[in-house]
Amino acid sequence: MKKKNFRKLFAVLIAACMMVLCVPVTSQATVRVSAPRLKTARSTSSGMYLNWTRISNASGYVIYRNNKCIGGVKGSRSLAYLDKKAKTGSRYTYSVRAFRQYGKKRVYSNASNRIQGVRKAVSNNGLGTPVQSGVRFWKNLSATGGNGVTYGTTWNKIKGAAGYQVQIRGYEYGNVLTYSKFTKKNSYGESFSSYDKIGMRIRAYKIVGGKNVYGPFSKWSFSNVR
Repeated sequence: MKKKNFRKLFAVLIAACMMVLCVPVTSQATVRVSAPRLKTARSTSSGMYLNWTRISNASGYVIYRNNKCIGGVKGSRSLAYLDKKAKTGSRYTYSVRAFRQYGKKRVYSNASNRIQGVRKAVSNNGLGTPVQSGVRFWKNLSATGGNGVTYGTTWNKIKGAAGYQVQIRGYEYGNVLTYSKFTKKNSYGESFSSYDKIGMRIRAYKIVGGKNVYGPFSKWSFSNVR
């Protein structure tokens, strides 16, 4: 009788141990970290400013510019980052991932939504830097009886601008000619018949006291002429 009771007790203990062993234990592999929502990516005088929503169980966040990690912050309540290395006139795509730290290992969330932003330079007169789409071929004038080909570029409108100065640089047989044209549109095209290569850059202007006051130039954009 005692042996039977002992066997029953032993069987109960074995079953209990099996139940304990089979209960899933929470580990770093099973913990999930939600993706934050990137709220803004805007240009400031010091760089591109980013901020995002808080993830309660996060140990920190990592920041990506054009799908490349550029830095991070620690703490679930650290919800902002300043990209000081963003270059003036450049367009970037940003995203953020949250992470949970376990010793030397991390569990990451999926990437947040992506936001594009342009680092703008603001001069003392308050005019920003235009960002070009790039000089490109527009049309072949010889097909319509004209002479040469038309190349042009477009750019974003600058708040407060009365118009734009387009500086053009043409290359021909080792010689370089630089001159300017003015337009009130945020696009410009011109016919070229002899240049091998052309470049354009743009700056906005406004009129103060009857005189043109200029903002900073965009980057040069070049194209070979067909």
